[in-house]
Order: sequence, then structure tokens, then C-alpha cells
Amino acid sequence: MKTETSPHATEQLAIIGVALCETSRALDGWSRLLTGVALVDILFRLSLLWMAMPAREFCLTPLMVIFGFIQAYYALRLAFDRPVFAAWAAHPENATPEKSLQAFDAMQKPTSESTRPLSERVAGTRRLLHRQLACFAAQVFLLLVITLWMFWSSAADFLR
Repeated sequence: MKTETSPHATEQLAIIGVALCETSRALDGWSRLLTGVALVDILFRLSLLWMAMPAREFCLTPLMVIFGFIQAYYALRLAFDRPVFAAWAAHPENATPEKSLQAFDAMQKPTSESTRPLSERVAGTRRLLHRQLACFAAQVFLLLVITLWMFWSSAADFLR
């Protein structure tokens, strides 16, 4: 299915793609911070392992790191798309997304004759952003659970 789009429509779709990738960059920064905190917590607890301190919430911290690494994977994929969308947004009259997309698809699947239109590419970028956001939300949720668990445990110990 071959669809020709006007330069204005191409520019608008490319601007949407750039905006999605920019949102991804901000999420990535916050997620890396949470991942770093979780890694420091793991290293700290491993260094104190010989003291046999109770750490029931410790089992959740590695999950934060795993979600952080998955989120970083999605951020890397979106960072790859950003300059492409930016180039199309900057020069919609000179940019030929259809030809660029066909060349890109040919590199990935040499036997494929059809290419996805720009609107489907933007939708794919949106799906990647949603997955990245889900991983970040899981990190925040785990941080909240760990914090509440630590508070609840210390309050229960204090009341005994």
C-alpha cells in the first residue's frame, strides 16, 4: 500500500515523532536516577551482608534495576528514532520519508517489498514510549512499596 503525503502532513507527523522521543529522554533521566539508587542500595546491602541484617524489601530492589534496564532499552530505541524524525520535521519538502523508510526496511528485511508509512512509524514510536512509561511506573511503584515496607517494619519494631 503506497500512500503519498503532503509536506505539511509529513512535517506534522515528524514533529509528533520528535515530541514522543523528547518525552522518552525525560523519562530515561528519571529512570536512570531510580536505577542508580537501586544499584547503590544493592551494593550497600551486599557490603553489609555479613551483619545479617533483615532485608525483606531487598528482594524488590533488583526488580527496580531490571525494569530500569528494560526502560533503558526502549529509551535507546527511541533515541535512535529522534534524529530521523527531526530531519523530516526540519525539511519536510526535501525529506522523502517513503524512500528513507523503504531503504531502512530493505536493510532489515531484504525480501520485504512493502514499507510502513510514516503514520505507522509514529504509532510504533508511541507504543515504545508506552512500554518505557510502564517500566518507569513499575520502578516508581516498587520504590513506593519498598519505602512503605521499610516504614511499616520500623514502626512495627518500635511498637514492640
